[in-house]
Amino acid sequence: MTDRQPLLAQAADIHQWLERDSDRADLDRLKRDRAIGQHQTDADPLKKVLLWWQAIERPASADLGRRVLQVRRTLSGLLLAGGLLIGVGVGSLALTFEGDYPINLLALLGVLVLLPFIFLLLTVMFCLLQAFGLNAMALLPHWMSPGRWTLDLFERYAGLQFTGFYGQADARSRLGFWQVVVFSQLFGVGFYIGAVLALVVLVSVSDLAFGWSTTLAVESSSIYSLFNMVAFPWASLWPAAAPDADLVEASRIFRLAAPSGVEQVALLGTWWKYVLMSLLIWGFLPRLLLLLFAGWRFKRATRTYLLEHSEVTALMDRLISPVVDLGQQSHTPEPTEAQESGVSDLQTATSFADAYILVWNGAVSESELRTADIAWLSASSSDAELSSVLNSLPTRYKKVVVFTKSWEPPLLEFLDVLSALREQVGKSCSIAVVPVGLESRPAESGDVSVWARTVAQLQDPGTYVMNFGGFTDA
Repeated sequence: MTDRQPLLAQAADIHQWLERDSDRADLDRLKRDRAIGQHQTDADPLKKVLLWWQAIERPASADLGRRVLQVRRTLSGLLLAGGLLIGVGVGSLALTFEGDYPINLLALLGVLVLLPFIFLLLTVMFCLLQAFGLNAMALLPHWMSPGRWTLDLFERYAGLQFTGFYGQADARSRLGFWQVVVFSQLFGVGFYIGAVLALVVLVSVSDLAFGWSTTLAVESSSIYSLFNMVAFPWASLWPAAAPDADLVEASRIFRLAAPSGVEQVALLGTWWKYVLMSLLIWGFLPRLLLLLFAGWRFKRATRTYLLEHSEVTALMDRLISPVVDLGQQSHTPEPTEAQESGVSDLQTATSFADAYILVWNGAVSESELRTADIAWLSASSSDAELSSVLNSLPTRYKKVVVFTKSWEPPLLEFLDVLSALREQVGKSCSIAVVPVGLESRPAESGDVSVWARTVAQLQDPGTYVMNFGGFTDA
């Protein structure tokens, strides 16, 4: 896939490829990605990932991103067309005039403007909740928005789930929320285009008459104030589309009293300009603006969605890690016993000058580590010991490597330590969990899978599991 592809398609393909590539040993991935990273000078994380994606050797076919784009475009087109057809139908029905009694403006504006505007305000409210960091998509009911129904179809046919997993926090849900808003406003824009078309066509080919009536004891002056308030945005630009007090008074229709006289009927027909502007200003324009805003937020959320992924965090660490030479531990071409056992790989991987080492439950011995900054913790460590270790962690490090015994089951105490470590180091520091086998051998593939699934439960995009041994076919 080239850099001309939309970012969403590239993000989907990159995530899928990295998740499959995690089966390979991290030492092999480190050599490969560091060789690419040496030639990168741009500091922007997104550009670094995309340049890596262009340079990496991978299969030419990338179906997920292509399918995501195709399904998204198809659903967007269907929503726009569906909204257009429904807008034409509802608009034509609301503008039905049989020649006896005028179209009630209060009912017309209530159906075509007020009710949809209430739903628009609810959408804005959920946008504000999302801006304050809440997962608005989880709170958004299905009945409220056609975009929420469409997102379910998107997930089913595109194969992209908008719930956090694979080590992501809520980046997927943020992306899903703004996609819901985009879908909803596409439908709304189509609806009002259809309603405006219905109005223009009916005004052109028929003689419509508008009036207002209500059972309540309401004075004409109150209705005039209401109509005048609605017309405020365009009253100075197009005075003919803003009713005056005389028109409002002459347009009141009483029950059992149809309008009479050519002049009165002609006067009632002038309301179409007011109806047109009401549909455009209070219906079409807010949805168009919200659609543009949601599209902008969707692009920003796509960037976040691409970067806030545990495998992308691991990739960024590999791009800037020191060069690995697996043979540097021996002066002879023949592998030593230590290299065959995996100790050499472990020493090489832990010789990073930019990593702080945390050993859990004595997973490795001090003699196997090549760094002065090491901390030791276990399941029996007290809260005071944990706090002391975390508080003494140097702030200069951008990466923490946590060694653990691969054959031991992941305990809740370990996840609590990772959560406390994340709170201490902040979001900018990556945390690499390294399951180590017996005698510092690479961990078995099944054990690494267990640790990866457990660590993913934290939904921390900055925490990932390293796989020294790689998966095998056995």
